[in-house]
Amino acid sequence: MINPPRFRPWGQLDWVVPRIPNCNWSFIGNVSPEDRCLAAWHVLSSLAPSSTGEFMQVIDPPSRYSSAIEKKCHALALRLYTMGLRHSDIKPVPLLARSEELVKTVNAFIASASTDVICDISTFPKRFFFPAIKLLLSSDSIHNLVVTYTLPDSYSAQQLSEDPDPWRHLPLFAPPYPEPEVKLLILGVGFEPLALPELLQEDYRGVGIKLLFPFPPGPPSFQRAWEFVRTIEDSFPHAAREPIRVDARDVSDAFDHICAATDRGAEYAVLAPYGPKTISLAMCLYSIVTGHPAYYTQPKVYSPDYSTGVSDTYAYCVKLQGHNLYSL
Repeated sequence: MINPPRFRPWGQLDWVVPRIPNCNWSFIGNVSPEDRCLAAWHVLSSLAPSSTGEFMQVIDPPSRYSSAIEKKCHALALRLYTMGLRHSDIKPVPLLARSEELVKTVNAFIASASTDVICDISTFPKRFFFPAIKLLLSSDSIHNLVVTYTLPDSYSAQQLSEDPDPWRHLPLFAPPYPEPEVKLLILGVGFEPLALPELLQEDYRGVGIKLLFPFPPGPPSFQRAWEFVRTIEDSFPHAAREPIRVDARDVSDAFDHICAATDRGAEYAVLAPYGPKTISLAMCLYSIVTGHPAYYTQPKVYSPDYSTGVSDTYAYCVKLQGHNLYSL
């Protein structure tokens, strides 16, 4: 018997927030060089002026972009101060911080937060928002958890990131021990494969691969996503010919596709979140509920012009009145 789809409310943030009444929101986000890093807080603070906010500022290792990134982050931080935040509300954390530091930072936020939390993943690196969502979702003190994501007006046509770390599990998303035999890899299709094709050829040649393809992406996203697929095609032609097309905005649908691909968690799978943050969020939530690991090759350098402008801000209800909407 196929389980019916579960209703998981989502939509634009200014539509979702008024429909969750009697909430005293605590917000956590990330200051980055991208304009969109402030969008969700701007919307929330106008809808619910009593909300409290806290931001991390993820500090990349030194690179040729460091000066430009610092300048942009400083300008955006100044805008936050004009919106009521204090200097102490922005907490710098190194991009490659140890898991213990990430856990300590998120737990400190949870300890001071209300029962109603909004986590904005728009510009959080995946090695940050994966453990953050896991800790927030597992906290008994948080009754309502909403995750937000803001689309930019455009992405840079140049390389977005570089110098990826080796393939390793994201913090708090390690495989079980002993690890079952890996027969399935679920891969989110993104803009840049970050050394992934070579890794797949070496370590996953005999493994089945399912590609989650964000659709319909507009140009130039469409071309970049298919170029990503072409880098996989030589080694895994079957996966490239039959990608699973998912609406890049619909976290719930992506989660259900992952459940269907694994017989609702019965088939052990490794998750590789290279696609849009929303599809990566679905992978994160699936990994939390099943214990299946999530791996990534974390870039150490990001372009200061990664994206420009602000488009729509979407909100995804993950936990309501203490109930995890993304359970199996």
